[in-house]
Amino acid sequence: MAFLLAAITCAPAAAHALSLNIIASMAFGKIDYAPPLTGNISMGTNGSISYGTAYSGSGSGTAGQIEIQDSNGTVVEVSCANGTLAHSGGGTLTLTTTVVVGSSNVANYGTNPTCNGLGSTILTHTIVSGAANNTIYVGGRLTPSSLVGGGFSTATSGGQAIQFQVVVQ
Repeated sequence: MAFLLAAITCAPAAAHALSLNIIASMAFGKIDYAPPLTGNISMGTNGSISYGTAYSGSGSGTAGQIEIQDSNGTVVEVSCANGTLAHSGGGTLTLTTTVVVGSSNVANYGTNPTCNGLGSTILTHTIVSGAANNTIYVGGRLTPSSLVGGGFSTATSGGQAIQFQVVVQ
C-alpha cells in the first residue's frame, strides 16, 4: 500500500521546518480465504493481524510508519482519510484506518483512533526528541464482501491511498 501525504500546513506567524517521511508502507501480506466471506481482516498499529472465520494468514503484517519532523515542542494536529485497495480485475476493498503517534502507544486493532477524514483532527502531538516518539503508526481493517484471487493495492487503478494532514497549531 502506498501513502499519500495530502497536506502539511504551518501556523502563519511561525517559521517551521515541518516534514513527513515515510518509514514503512502498510502491508497485510498474503491472505487466504474460503467462502462464505464472513468477518474481516484487522491489523493493529503494532502489525499484529487477526482474521475473521473466512480468512487466514501469518498473523503479522507491516504497520505503516510516517515520521513527523520539526523542532522539539512544536504541537501538531493529525487528521487522515481512509484508503481503498483495488485489484487489476476491478474489485476494491475499503480500508478503515487507525493511527497512533509514538512507538509506546502501538496496539492491536480497535485500540487506536480511526481516521475521520482530512481536517477532522483525531490526535494532537507535541514533537519530542527521538524518531520513534514522533512516528505515526498506521493500522487498518478490511471487510471484504467479495474477493478475487491476486494482489490488491492502493497503487492499482481504482485504488486510493490513505491521506494524512498534519497541521502545526
